[in-house]
Amino acid sequence: MWCGKKGLSVEKPQTIELKGDIFSVCCNECKEKYEKAMVRKKDTQKKYLFLLISSFLIFFGICIVSGIYGLLFLSEAIGLIIIYYPNTTPETVKVLGLEKSRKVARILGIIIMILGIIFFSAISLLPYKI
Repeated sequence: MWCGKKGLSVEKPQTIELKGDIFSVCCNECKEKYEKAMVRKKDTQKKYLFLLISSFLIFFGICIVSGIYGLLFLSEAIGLIIIYYPNTTPETVKVLGLEKSRKVARILGIIIMILGIIFFSAISLLPYKI
């Protein structure tokens, strides 16, 4: 589950529970890493949601004052939140394993930030007509 290894052939496989399903883990070390990650996720869940909601509220405020900067702020804020809190879906964890799915989420956060800068630059260079 942590490392995403398939076809485990261990005599006494370790198991973990995720959303009601039971999954095998390759070793005790992976089980401990997974459990630590889940404890951290539960501890930071409220902070994660607060940051998302406050980012959208600030985005709407910036859009009212100056629309073009709202896009830049939102893409950078969402990208940073995803990089710091790489929460993924259980389906992604089943396919890739928790470690790889978190890396993919962080890469997507960086891509969101880069695309936000590109879109902001492209919109800024367009001639403004009233």
